[in-house]
Amino acid sequence: MGDSGTEHQIWWTVAGFAKLTGVSRQAVYKWIHSGKLSVSKVGKRFRITRAAVARDCPDTYESIVMREAEQSNDASQLSQ
Repeated sequence: MGDSGTEHQIWWTVAGFAKLTGVSRQAVYKWIHSGKLSVSKVGKRFRITRAAVARDCPDTYESIVMREAEQSNDASQLSQ
């Protein structure tokens, strides 16, 4: 699972994480380069893991989890 917008993603690209959190890509890069957010590198590209967000940015992680729960509830209501 990756940056495809699926539920409970394991990782995001910088652009995907920026979109998800409502901040600019530049802000995400600042967090990465300042050490506020740990990343994995795949080739020359950064991947932001779910575990890193949970560890480094717990408030952001909580917000993501809540949003996923809401989306899951919305999806289950549509299927009924």
